[in-house]
Amino acid sequence: MGELLKRTYHTGVLASRCRKIPLSTNANGLKINAVDESSRANGARWGGIQAYWENEADQLAGSKPKFRTMDLSLKKLTGLCYVTDELLQDAAALESVLMQGLAEEFGFKVDDAILNGNGAGQPLGILNSDSLIVVSKESGQTAGTIVVENIVKMWSRCWGRSRQNAVWFINQEIEPQLYTLRLMTGDNGVPVYMPANGLADKPYSTLFGRPVIPLEQCSAMYKPYHIVNALPPAANAFAGTVATEVINLKNWEHVSFIIHCGAGAVGTSAITVEACDDTVPTNTEAIPFTYQECIADDTFSEAKQADESGFTTAAADNKVYKIEVDAQALAKTGYSYVRLKAVEVTVDPVAGGVIAILTGGRYAQDVLDSALV
Repeated sequence: MGELLKRTYHTGVLASRCRKIPLSTNANGLKINAVDESSRANGARWGGIQAYWENEADQLAGSKPKFRTMDLSLKKLTGLCYVTDELLQDAAALESVLMQGLAEEFGFKVDDAILNGNGAGQPLGILNSDSLIVVSKESGQTAGTIVVENIVKMWSRCWGRSRQNAVWFINQEIEPQLYTLRLMTGDNGVPVYMPANGLADKPYSTLFGRPVIPLEQCSAMYKPYHIVNALPPAANAFAGTVATEVINLKNWEHVSFIIHCGAGAVGTSAITVEACDDTVPTNTEAIPFTYQECIADDTFSEAKQADESGFTTAAADNKVYKIEVDAQALAKTGYSYVRLKAVEVTVDPVAGGVIAILTGGRYAQDVLDSALV
């Protein structure tokens, strides 16, 4: 196991860059105090430590740091691999194949969790954390494109003290845009990413002097999301037992089901998520998921974990629920399709519908225009 973990960290691009804290044999997590700093404004740095310029004989003003508890709980990543009778007869070959295969798979999953993890039974990834900084595209900029201003503004948001260790992670499908990117000066342009002799020289693979590293787990820019009218709006949308369209997650990493319940303050439904073997579906299997309830306007409750039995909606008008499902949640079932199902509990009409939003499309050549095939 120790050798497998060592190879996993060597294989992972992000994992090898993370700080590793050893734990004792029987420990399953670690709680440490962390500085509660969410701003660099006066009175917020280091959780509240503040310095003042004082005049002679002025009374000193005191301040103190604020700490928060960081709970680092271990998450279990497992792999089950079947081998042929031929491999069983050659122990050396078996060890080599399994060690390499599992190390690379574990490395991929760990990197994916570091970047995209939702925090439910897995690490909370960078892109889902409160520390994420989003730089908006330029006014009038075409979707799925990169302009020089994007890069300059992203670099300007990188904390100065972190710049000497900073790296750029990209999906390599954006490289054609980087290689043709030019900084315009009048009618002429200077290549931003290409060396002086163009394609004849070895690429710099740097921006602002920091390495640009292709990372498979980064989403491509061509299509950041796909929306499906999974259960069209109706006056009595959740009568009896209803199910959404079956969504194909083969080339998407995540789907969010948005349930919007309008008029209907009495009726309730039990909500479950099912992995499906095809679009019919011929076979289904309920899977766990996370969900949130809209409290007011754009404010949602804390994410809650639902097991295979799901949860029951509240009896109230104008309720919105967000159900989150990762494609990897389907892996244990061996299926690649998913749908949401609602079974009426308290019988009374509720107006509403369900929208499905797919995110994390990875390969442009594989992602179809429809997610219902």
